Amino acid sequence: MLKKQSPAKELNCSLCGLYKSCNSPRLSQQGNFKKRILVVAEQPSEADDKSSKSFQDKSGRLLQRLLKNNGIDLFEDCLITFSLRCHAGDDYKNVNLDCCRRLLLSTIKQYKPHLILAFGPSTVYSLIGDRIKKDLGTIQQWRGFQIPDQDLNAFICSLYSPDFIDTYKDDVGYTLWESDLKSALKCLEQPFPVFQTPEIDIIDDLSVLNGIRNNIAIDFETTGIKPHGKGHRIISCAIADTKDHAYAFILPQTRKDLRPLLNLFEDENVGKIGHNIKFEQMWSEVTLRQSINNWIHDTMLTTHLLDNRPRITGLKFQTYVNFGIIDYASEVEAWIKTKNSNSTNDMNNIMEFIMQPGGLDKLLTYNGWDSVCTYRLYEKQYVEFLPF
Repeated sequence: MLKKQSPAKELNCSLCGLYKSCNSPRLSQQGNFKKRILVVAEQPSEADDKSSKSFQDKSGRLLQRLLKNNGIDLFEDCLITFSLRCHAGDDYKNVNLDCCRRLLLSTIKQYKPHLILAFGPSTVYSLIGDRIKKDLGTIQQWRGFQIPDQDLNAFICSLYSPDFIDTYKDDVGYTLWESDLKSALKCLEQPFPVFQTPEIDIIDDLSVLNGIRNNIAIDFETTGIKPHGKGHRIISCAIADTKDHAYAFILPQTRKDLRPLLNLFEDENVGKIGHNIKFEQMWSEVTLRQSINNWIHDTMLTTHLLDNRPRITGLKFQTYVNFGIIDYASEVEAWIKTKNSNSTNDMNNIMEFIMQPGGLDKLLTYNGWDSVCTYRLYEKQYVEFLPF
């Protein structure tokens, strides 16, 4: 039997092999980096490969002009690198990008950019594909955000590649490209935000909820999508009372022990916040026989109002693009999804998860994070809506 190689040995230039068929293998990074901007393009062009210099083709000159129009000299103010350092044309796969990722991350660690301009979909994969295991979708899903990535300690701004803009010569695409770049460059004027790890109090006695008088964000963890099937119930609840604090608890089984939570839900003087509030409202009405009064904000619906692109309204996606927090959920999420995505009455595996060692605390911590991230998103969206 062959011994399995370690990932460190697998993901290298020998496995990739693209260096064998280009003129300038592993094209070196270029630029004087005066404004701490890292430009990450998808791969060297054919002209780049022949000259051993970056952005030498028509689309590269297009990018240079656009940057110059916004006060940025590509080679003086930026450091230029690629998600794939060898020219490959269309003949490459994700495994090639995986092999090259270590070089990109090493560059980020060494130079510590304030702003990363990521041109094209493969750069998104290279920057976050090892940390987000889901399908990343298209560049359309990611363009336009200024992501304060807490792991890389830099703003990541994804844009269409200049080659795409030059090839299709689409006026709308160019306008979006120019607008996205202008928005990205504003990050140079902003300090990099660092978000505090929230304090999540795991409680058994709910009487502490009696003292809450301010707005709260509510999040349930349940046995499925809808509460109407046999055996479905709410397993846990988290109440965030600030952007950095939440209470999380297993739902008590008696009405008496539930009373502080029910009173809080009933209280019309406490504003309620949720991410897709119909979920919590439905589960509370069906399983607790208690309506949640005074909903003041739905962060999912507001996301859609602010930006109606598909596949961006989920809480985890919004948490990353707004706060740069990329993963607090992967260990739990697989257990709380139903096997049959077409059925809303199926049970998930949440009960099996909490029976595992440490499973209960992990679920409650995850639940608390969801409520805190909802609260943070509410505060950010509230400010964005003030002009209206």
